[in-house]
Amino acid sequence: MGSVSERDLRPRRPALPEDAMFRLWRAAIKDDHNDVADEIIQKVYDDMMVFDRTLAEDVIDLIIRRNSAARNAFGVLFKDMQVFQRAGFLASAKMSA
Repeated sequence: MGSVSERDLRPRRPALPEDAMFRLWRAAIKDDHNDVADEIIQKVYDDMMVFDRTLAEDVIDLIIRRNSAARNAFGVLFKDMQVFQRAGFLASAKMSA
């Protein structure tokens, strides 16, 4: 990956509301940047597996099977991961793995 210069990060248009910026970012990732989406998915997958492999596999199975409980199960897992990450547990688990 190439480096990003300050020029690349300068705003080129007026600031957008947060929800509009999110929608544009999501659309750009979905439409044009499969590599970016793949990296995001890989990062989330890796973090899930480090956090709780059995639970992660169960949630992934629900998602793959398009189970109606998948969204809620993923949300619960993701929130639990955030709590542990904020406390520094996820980062230390990765270092010891």
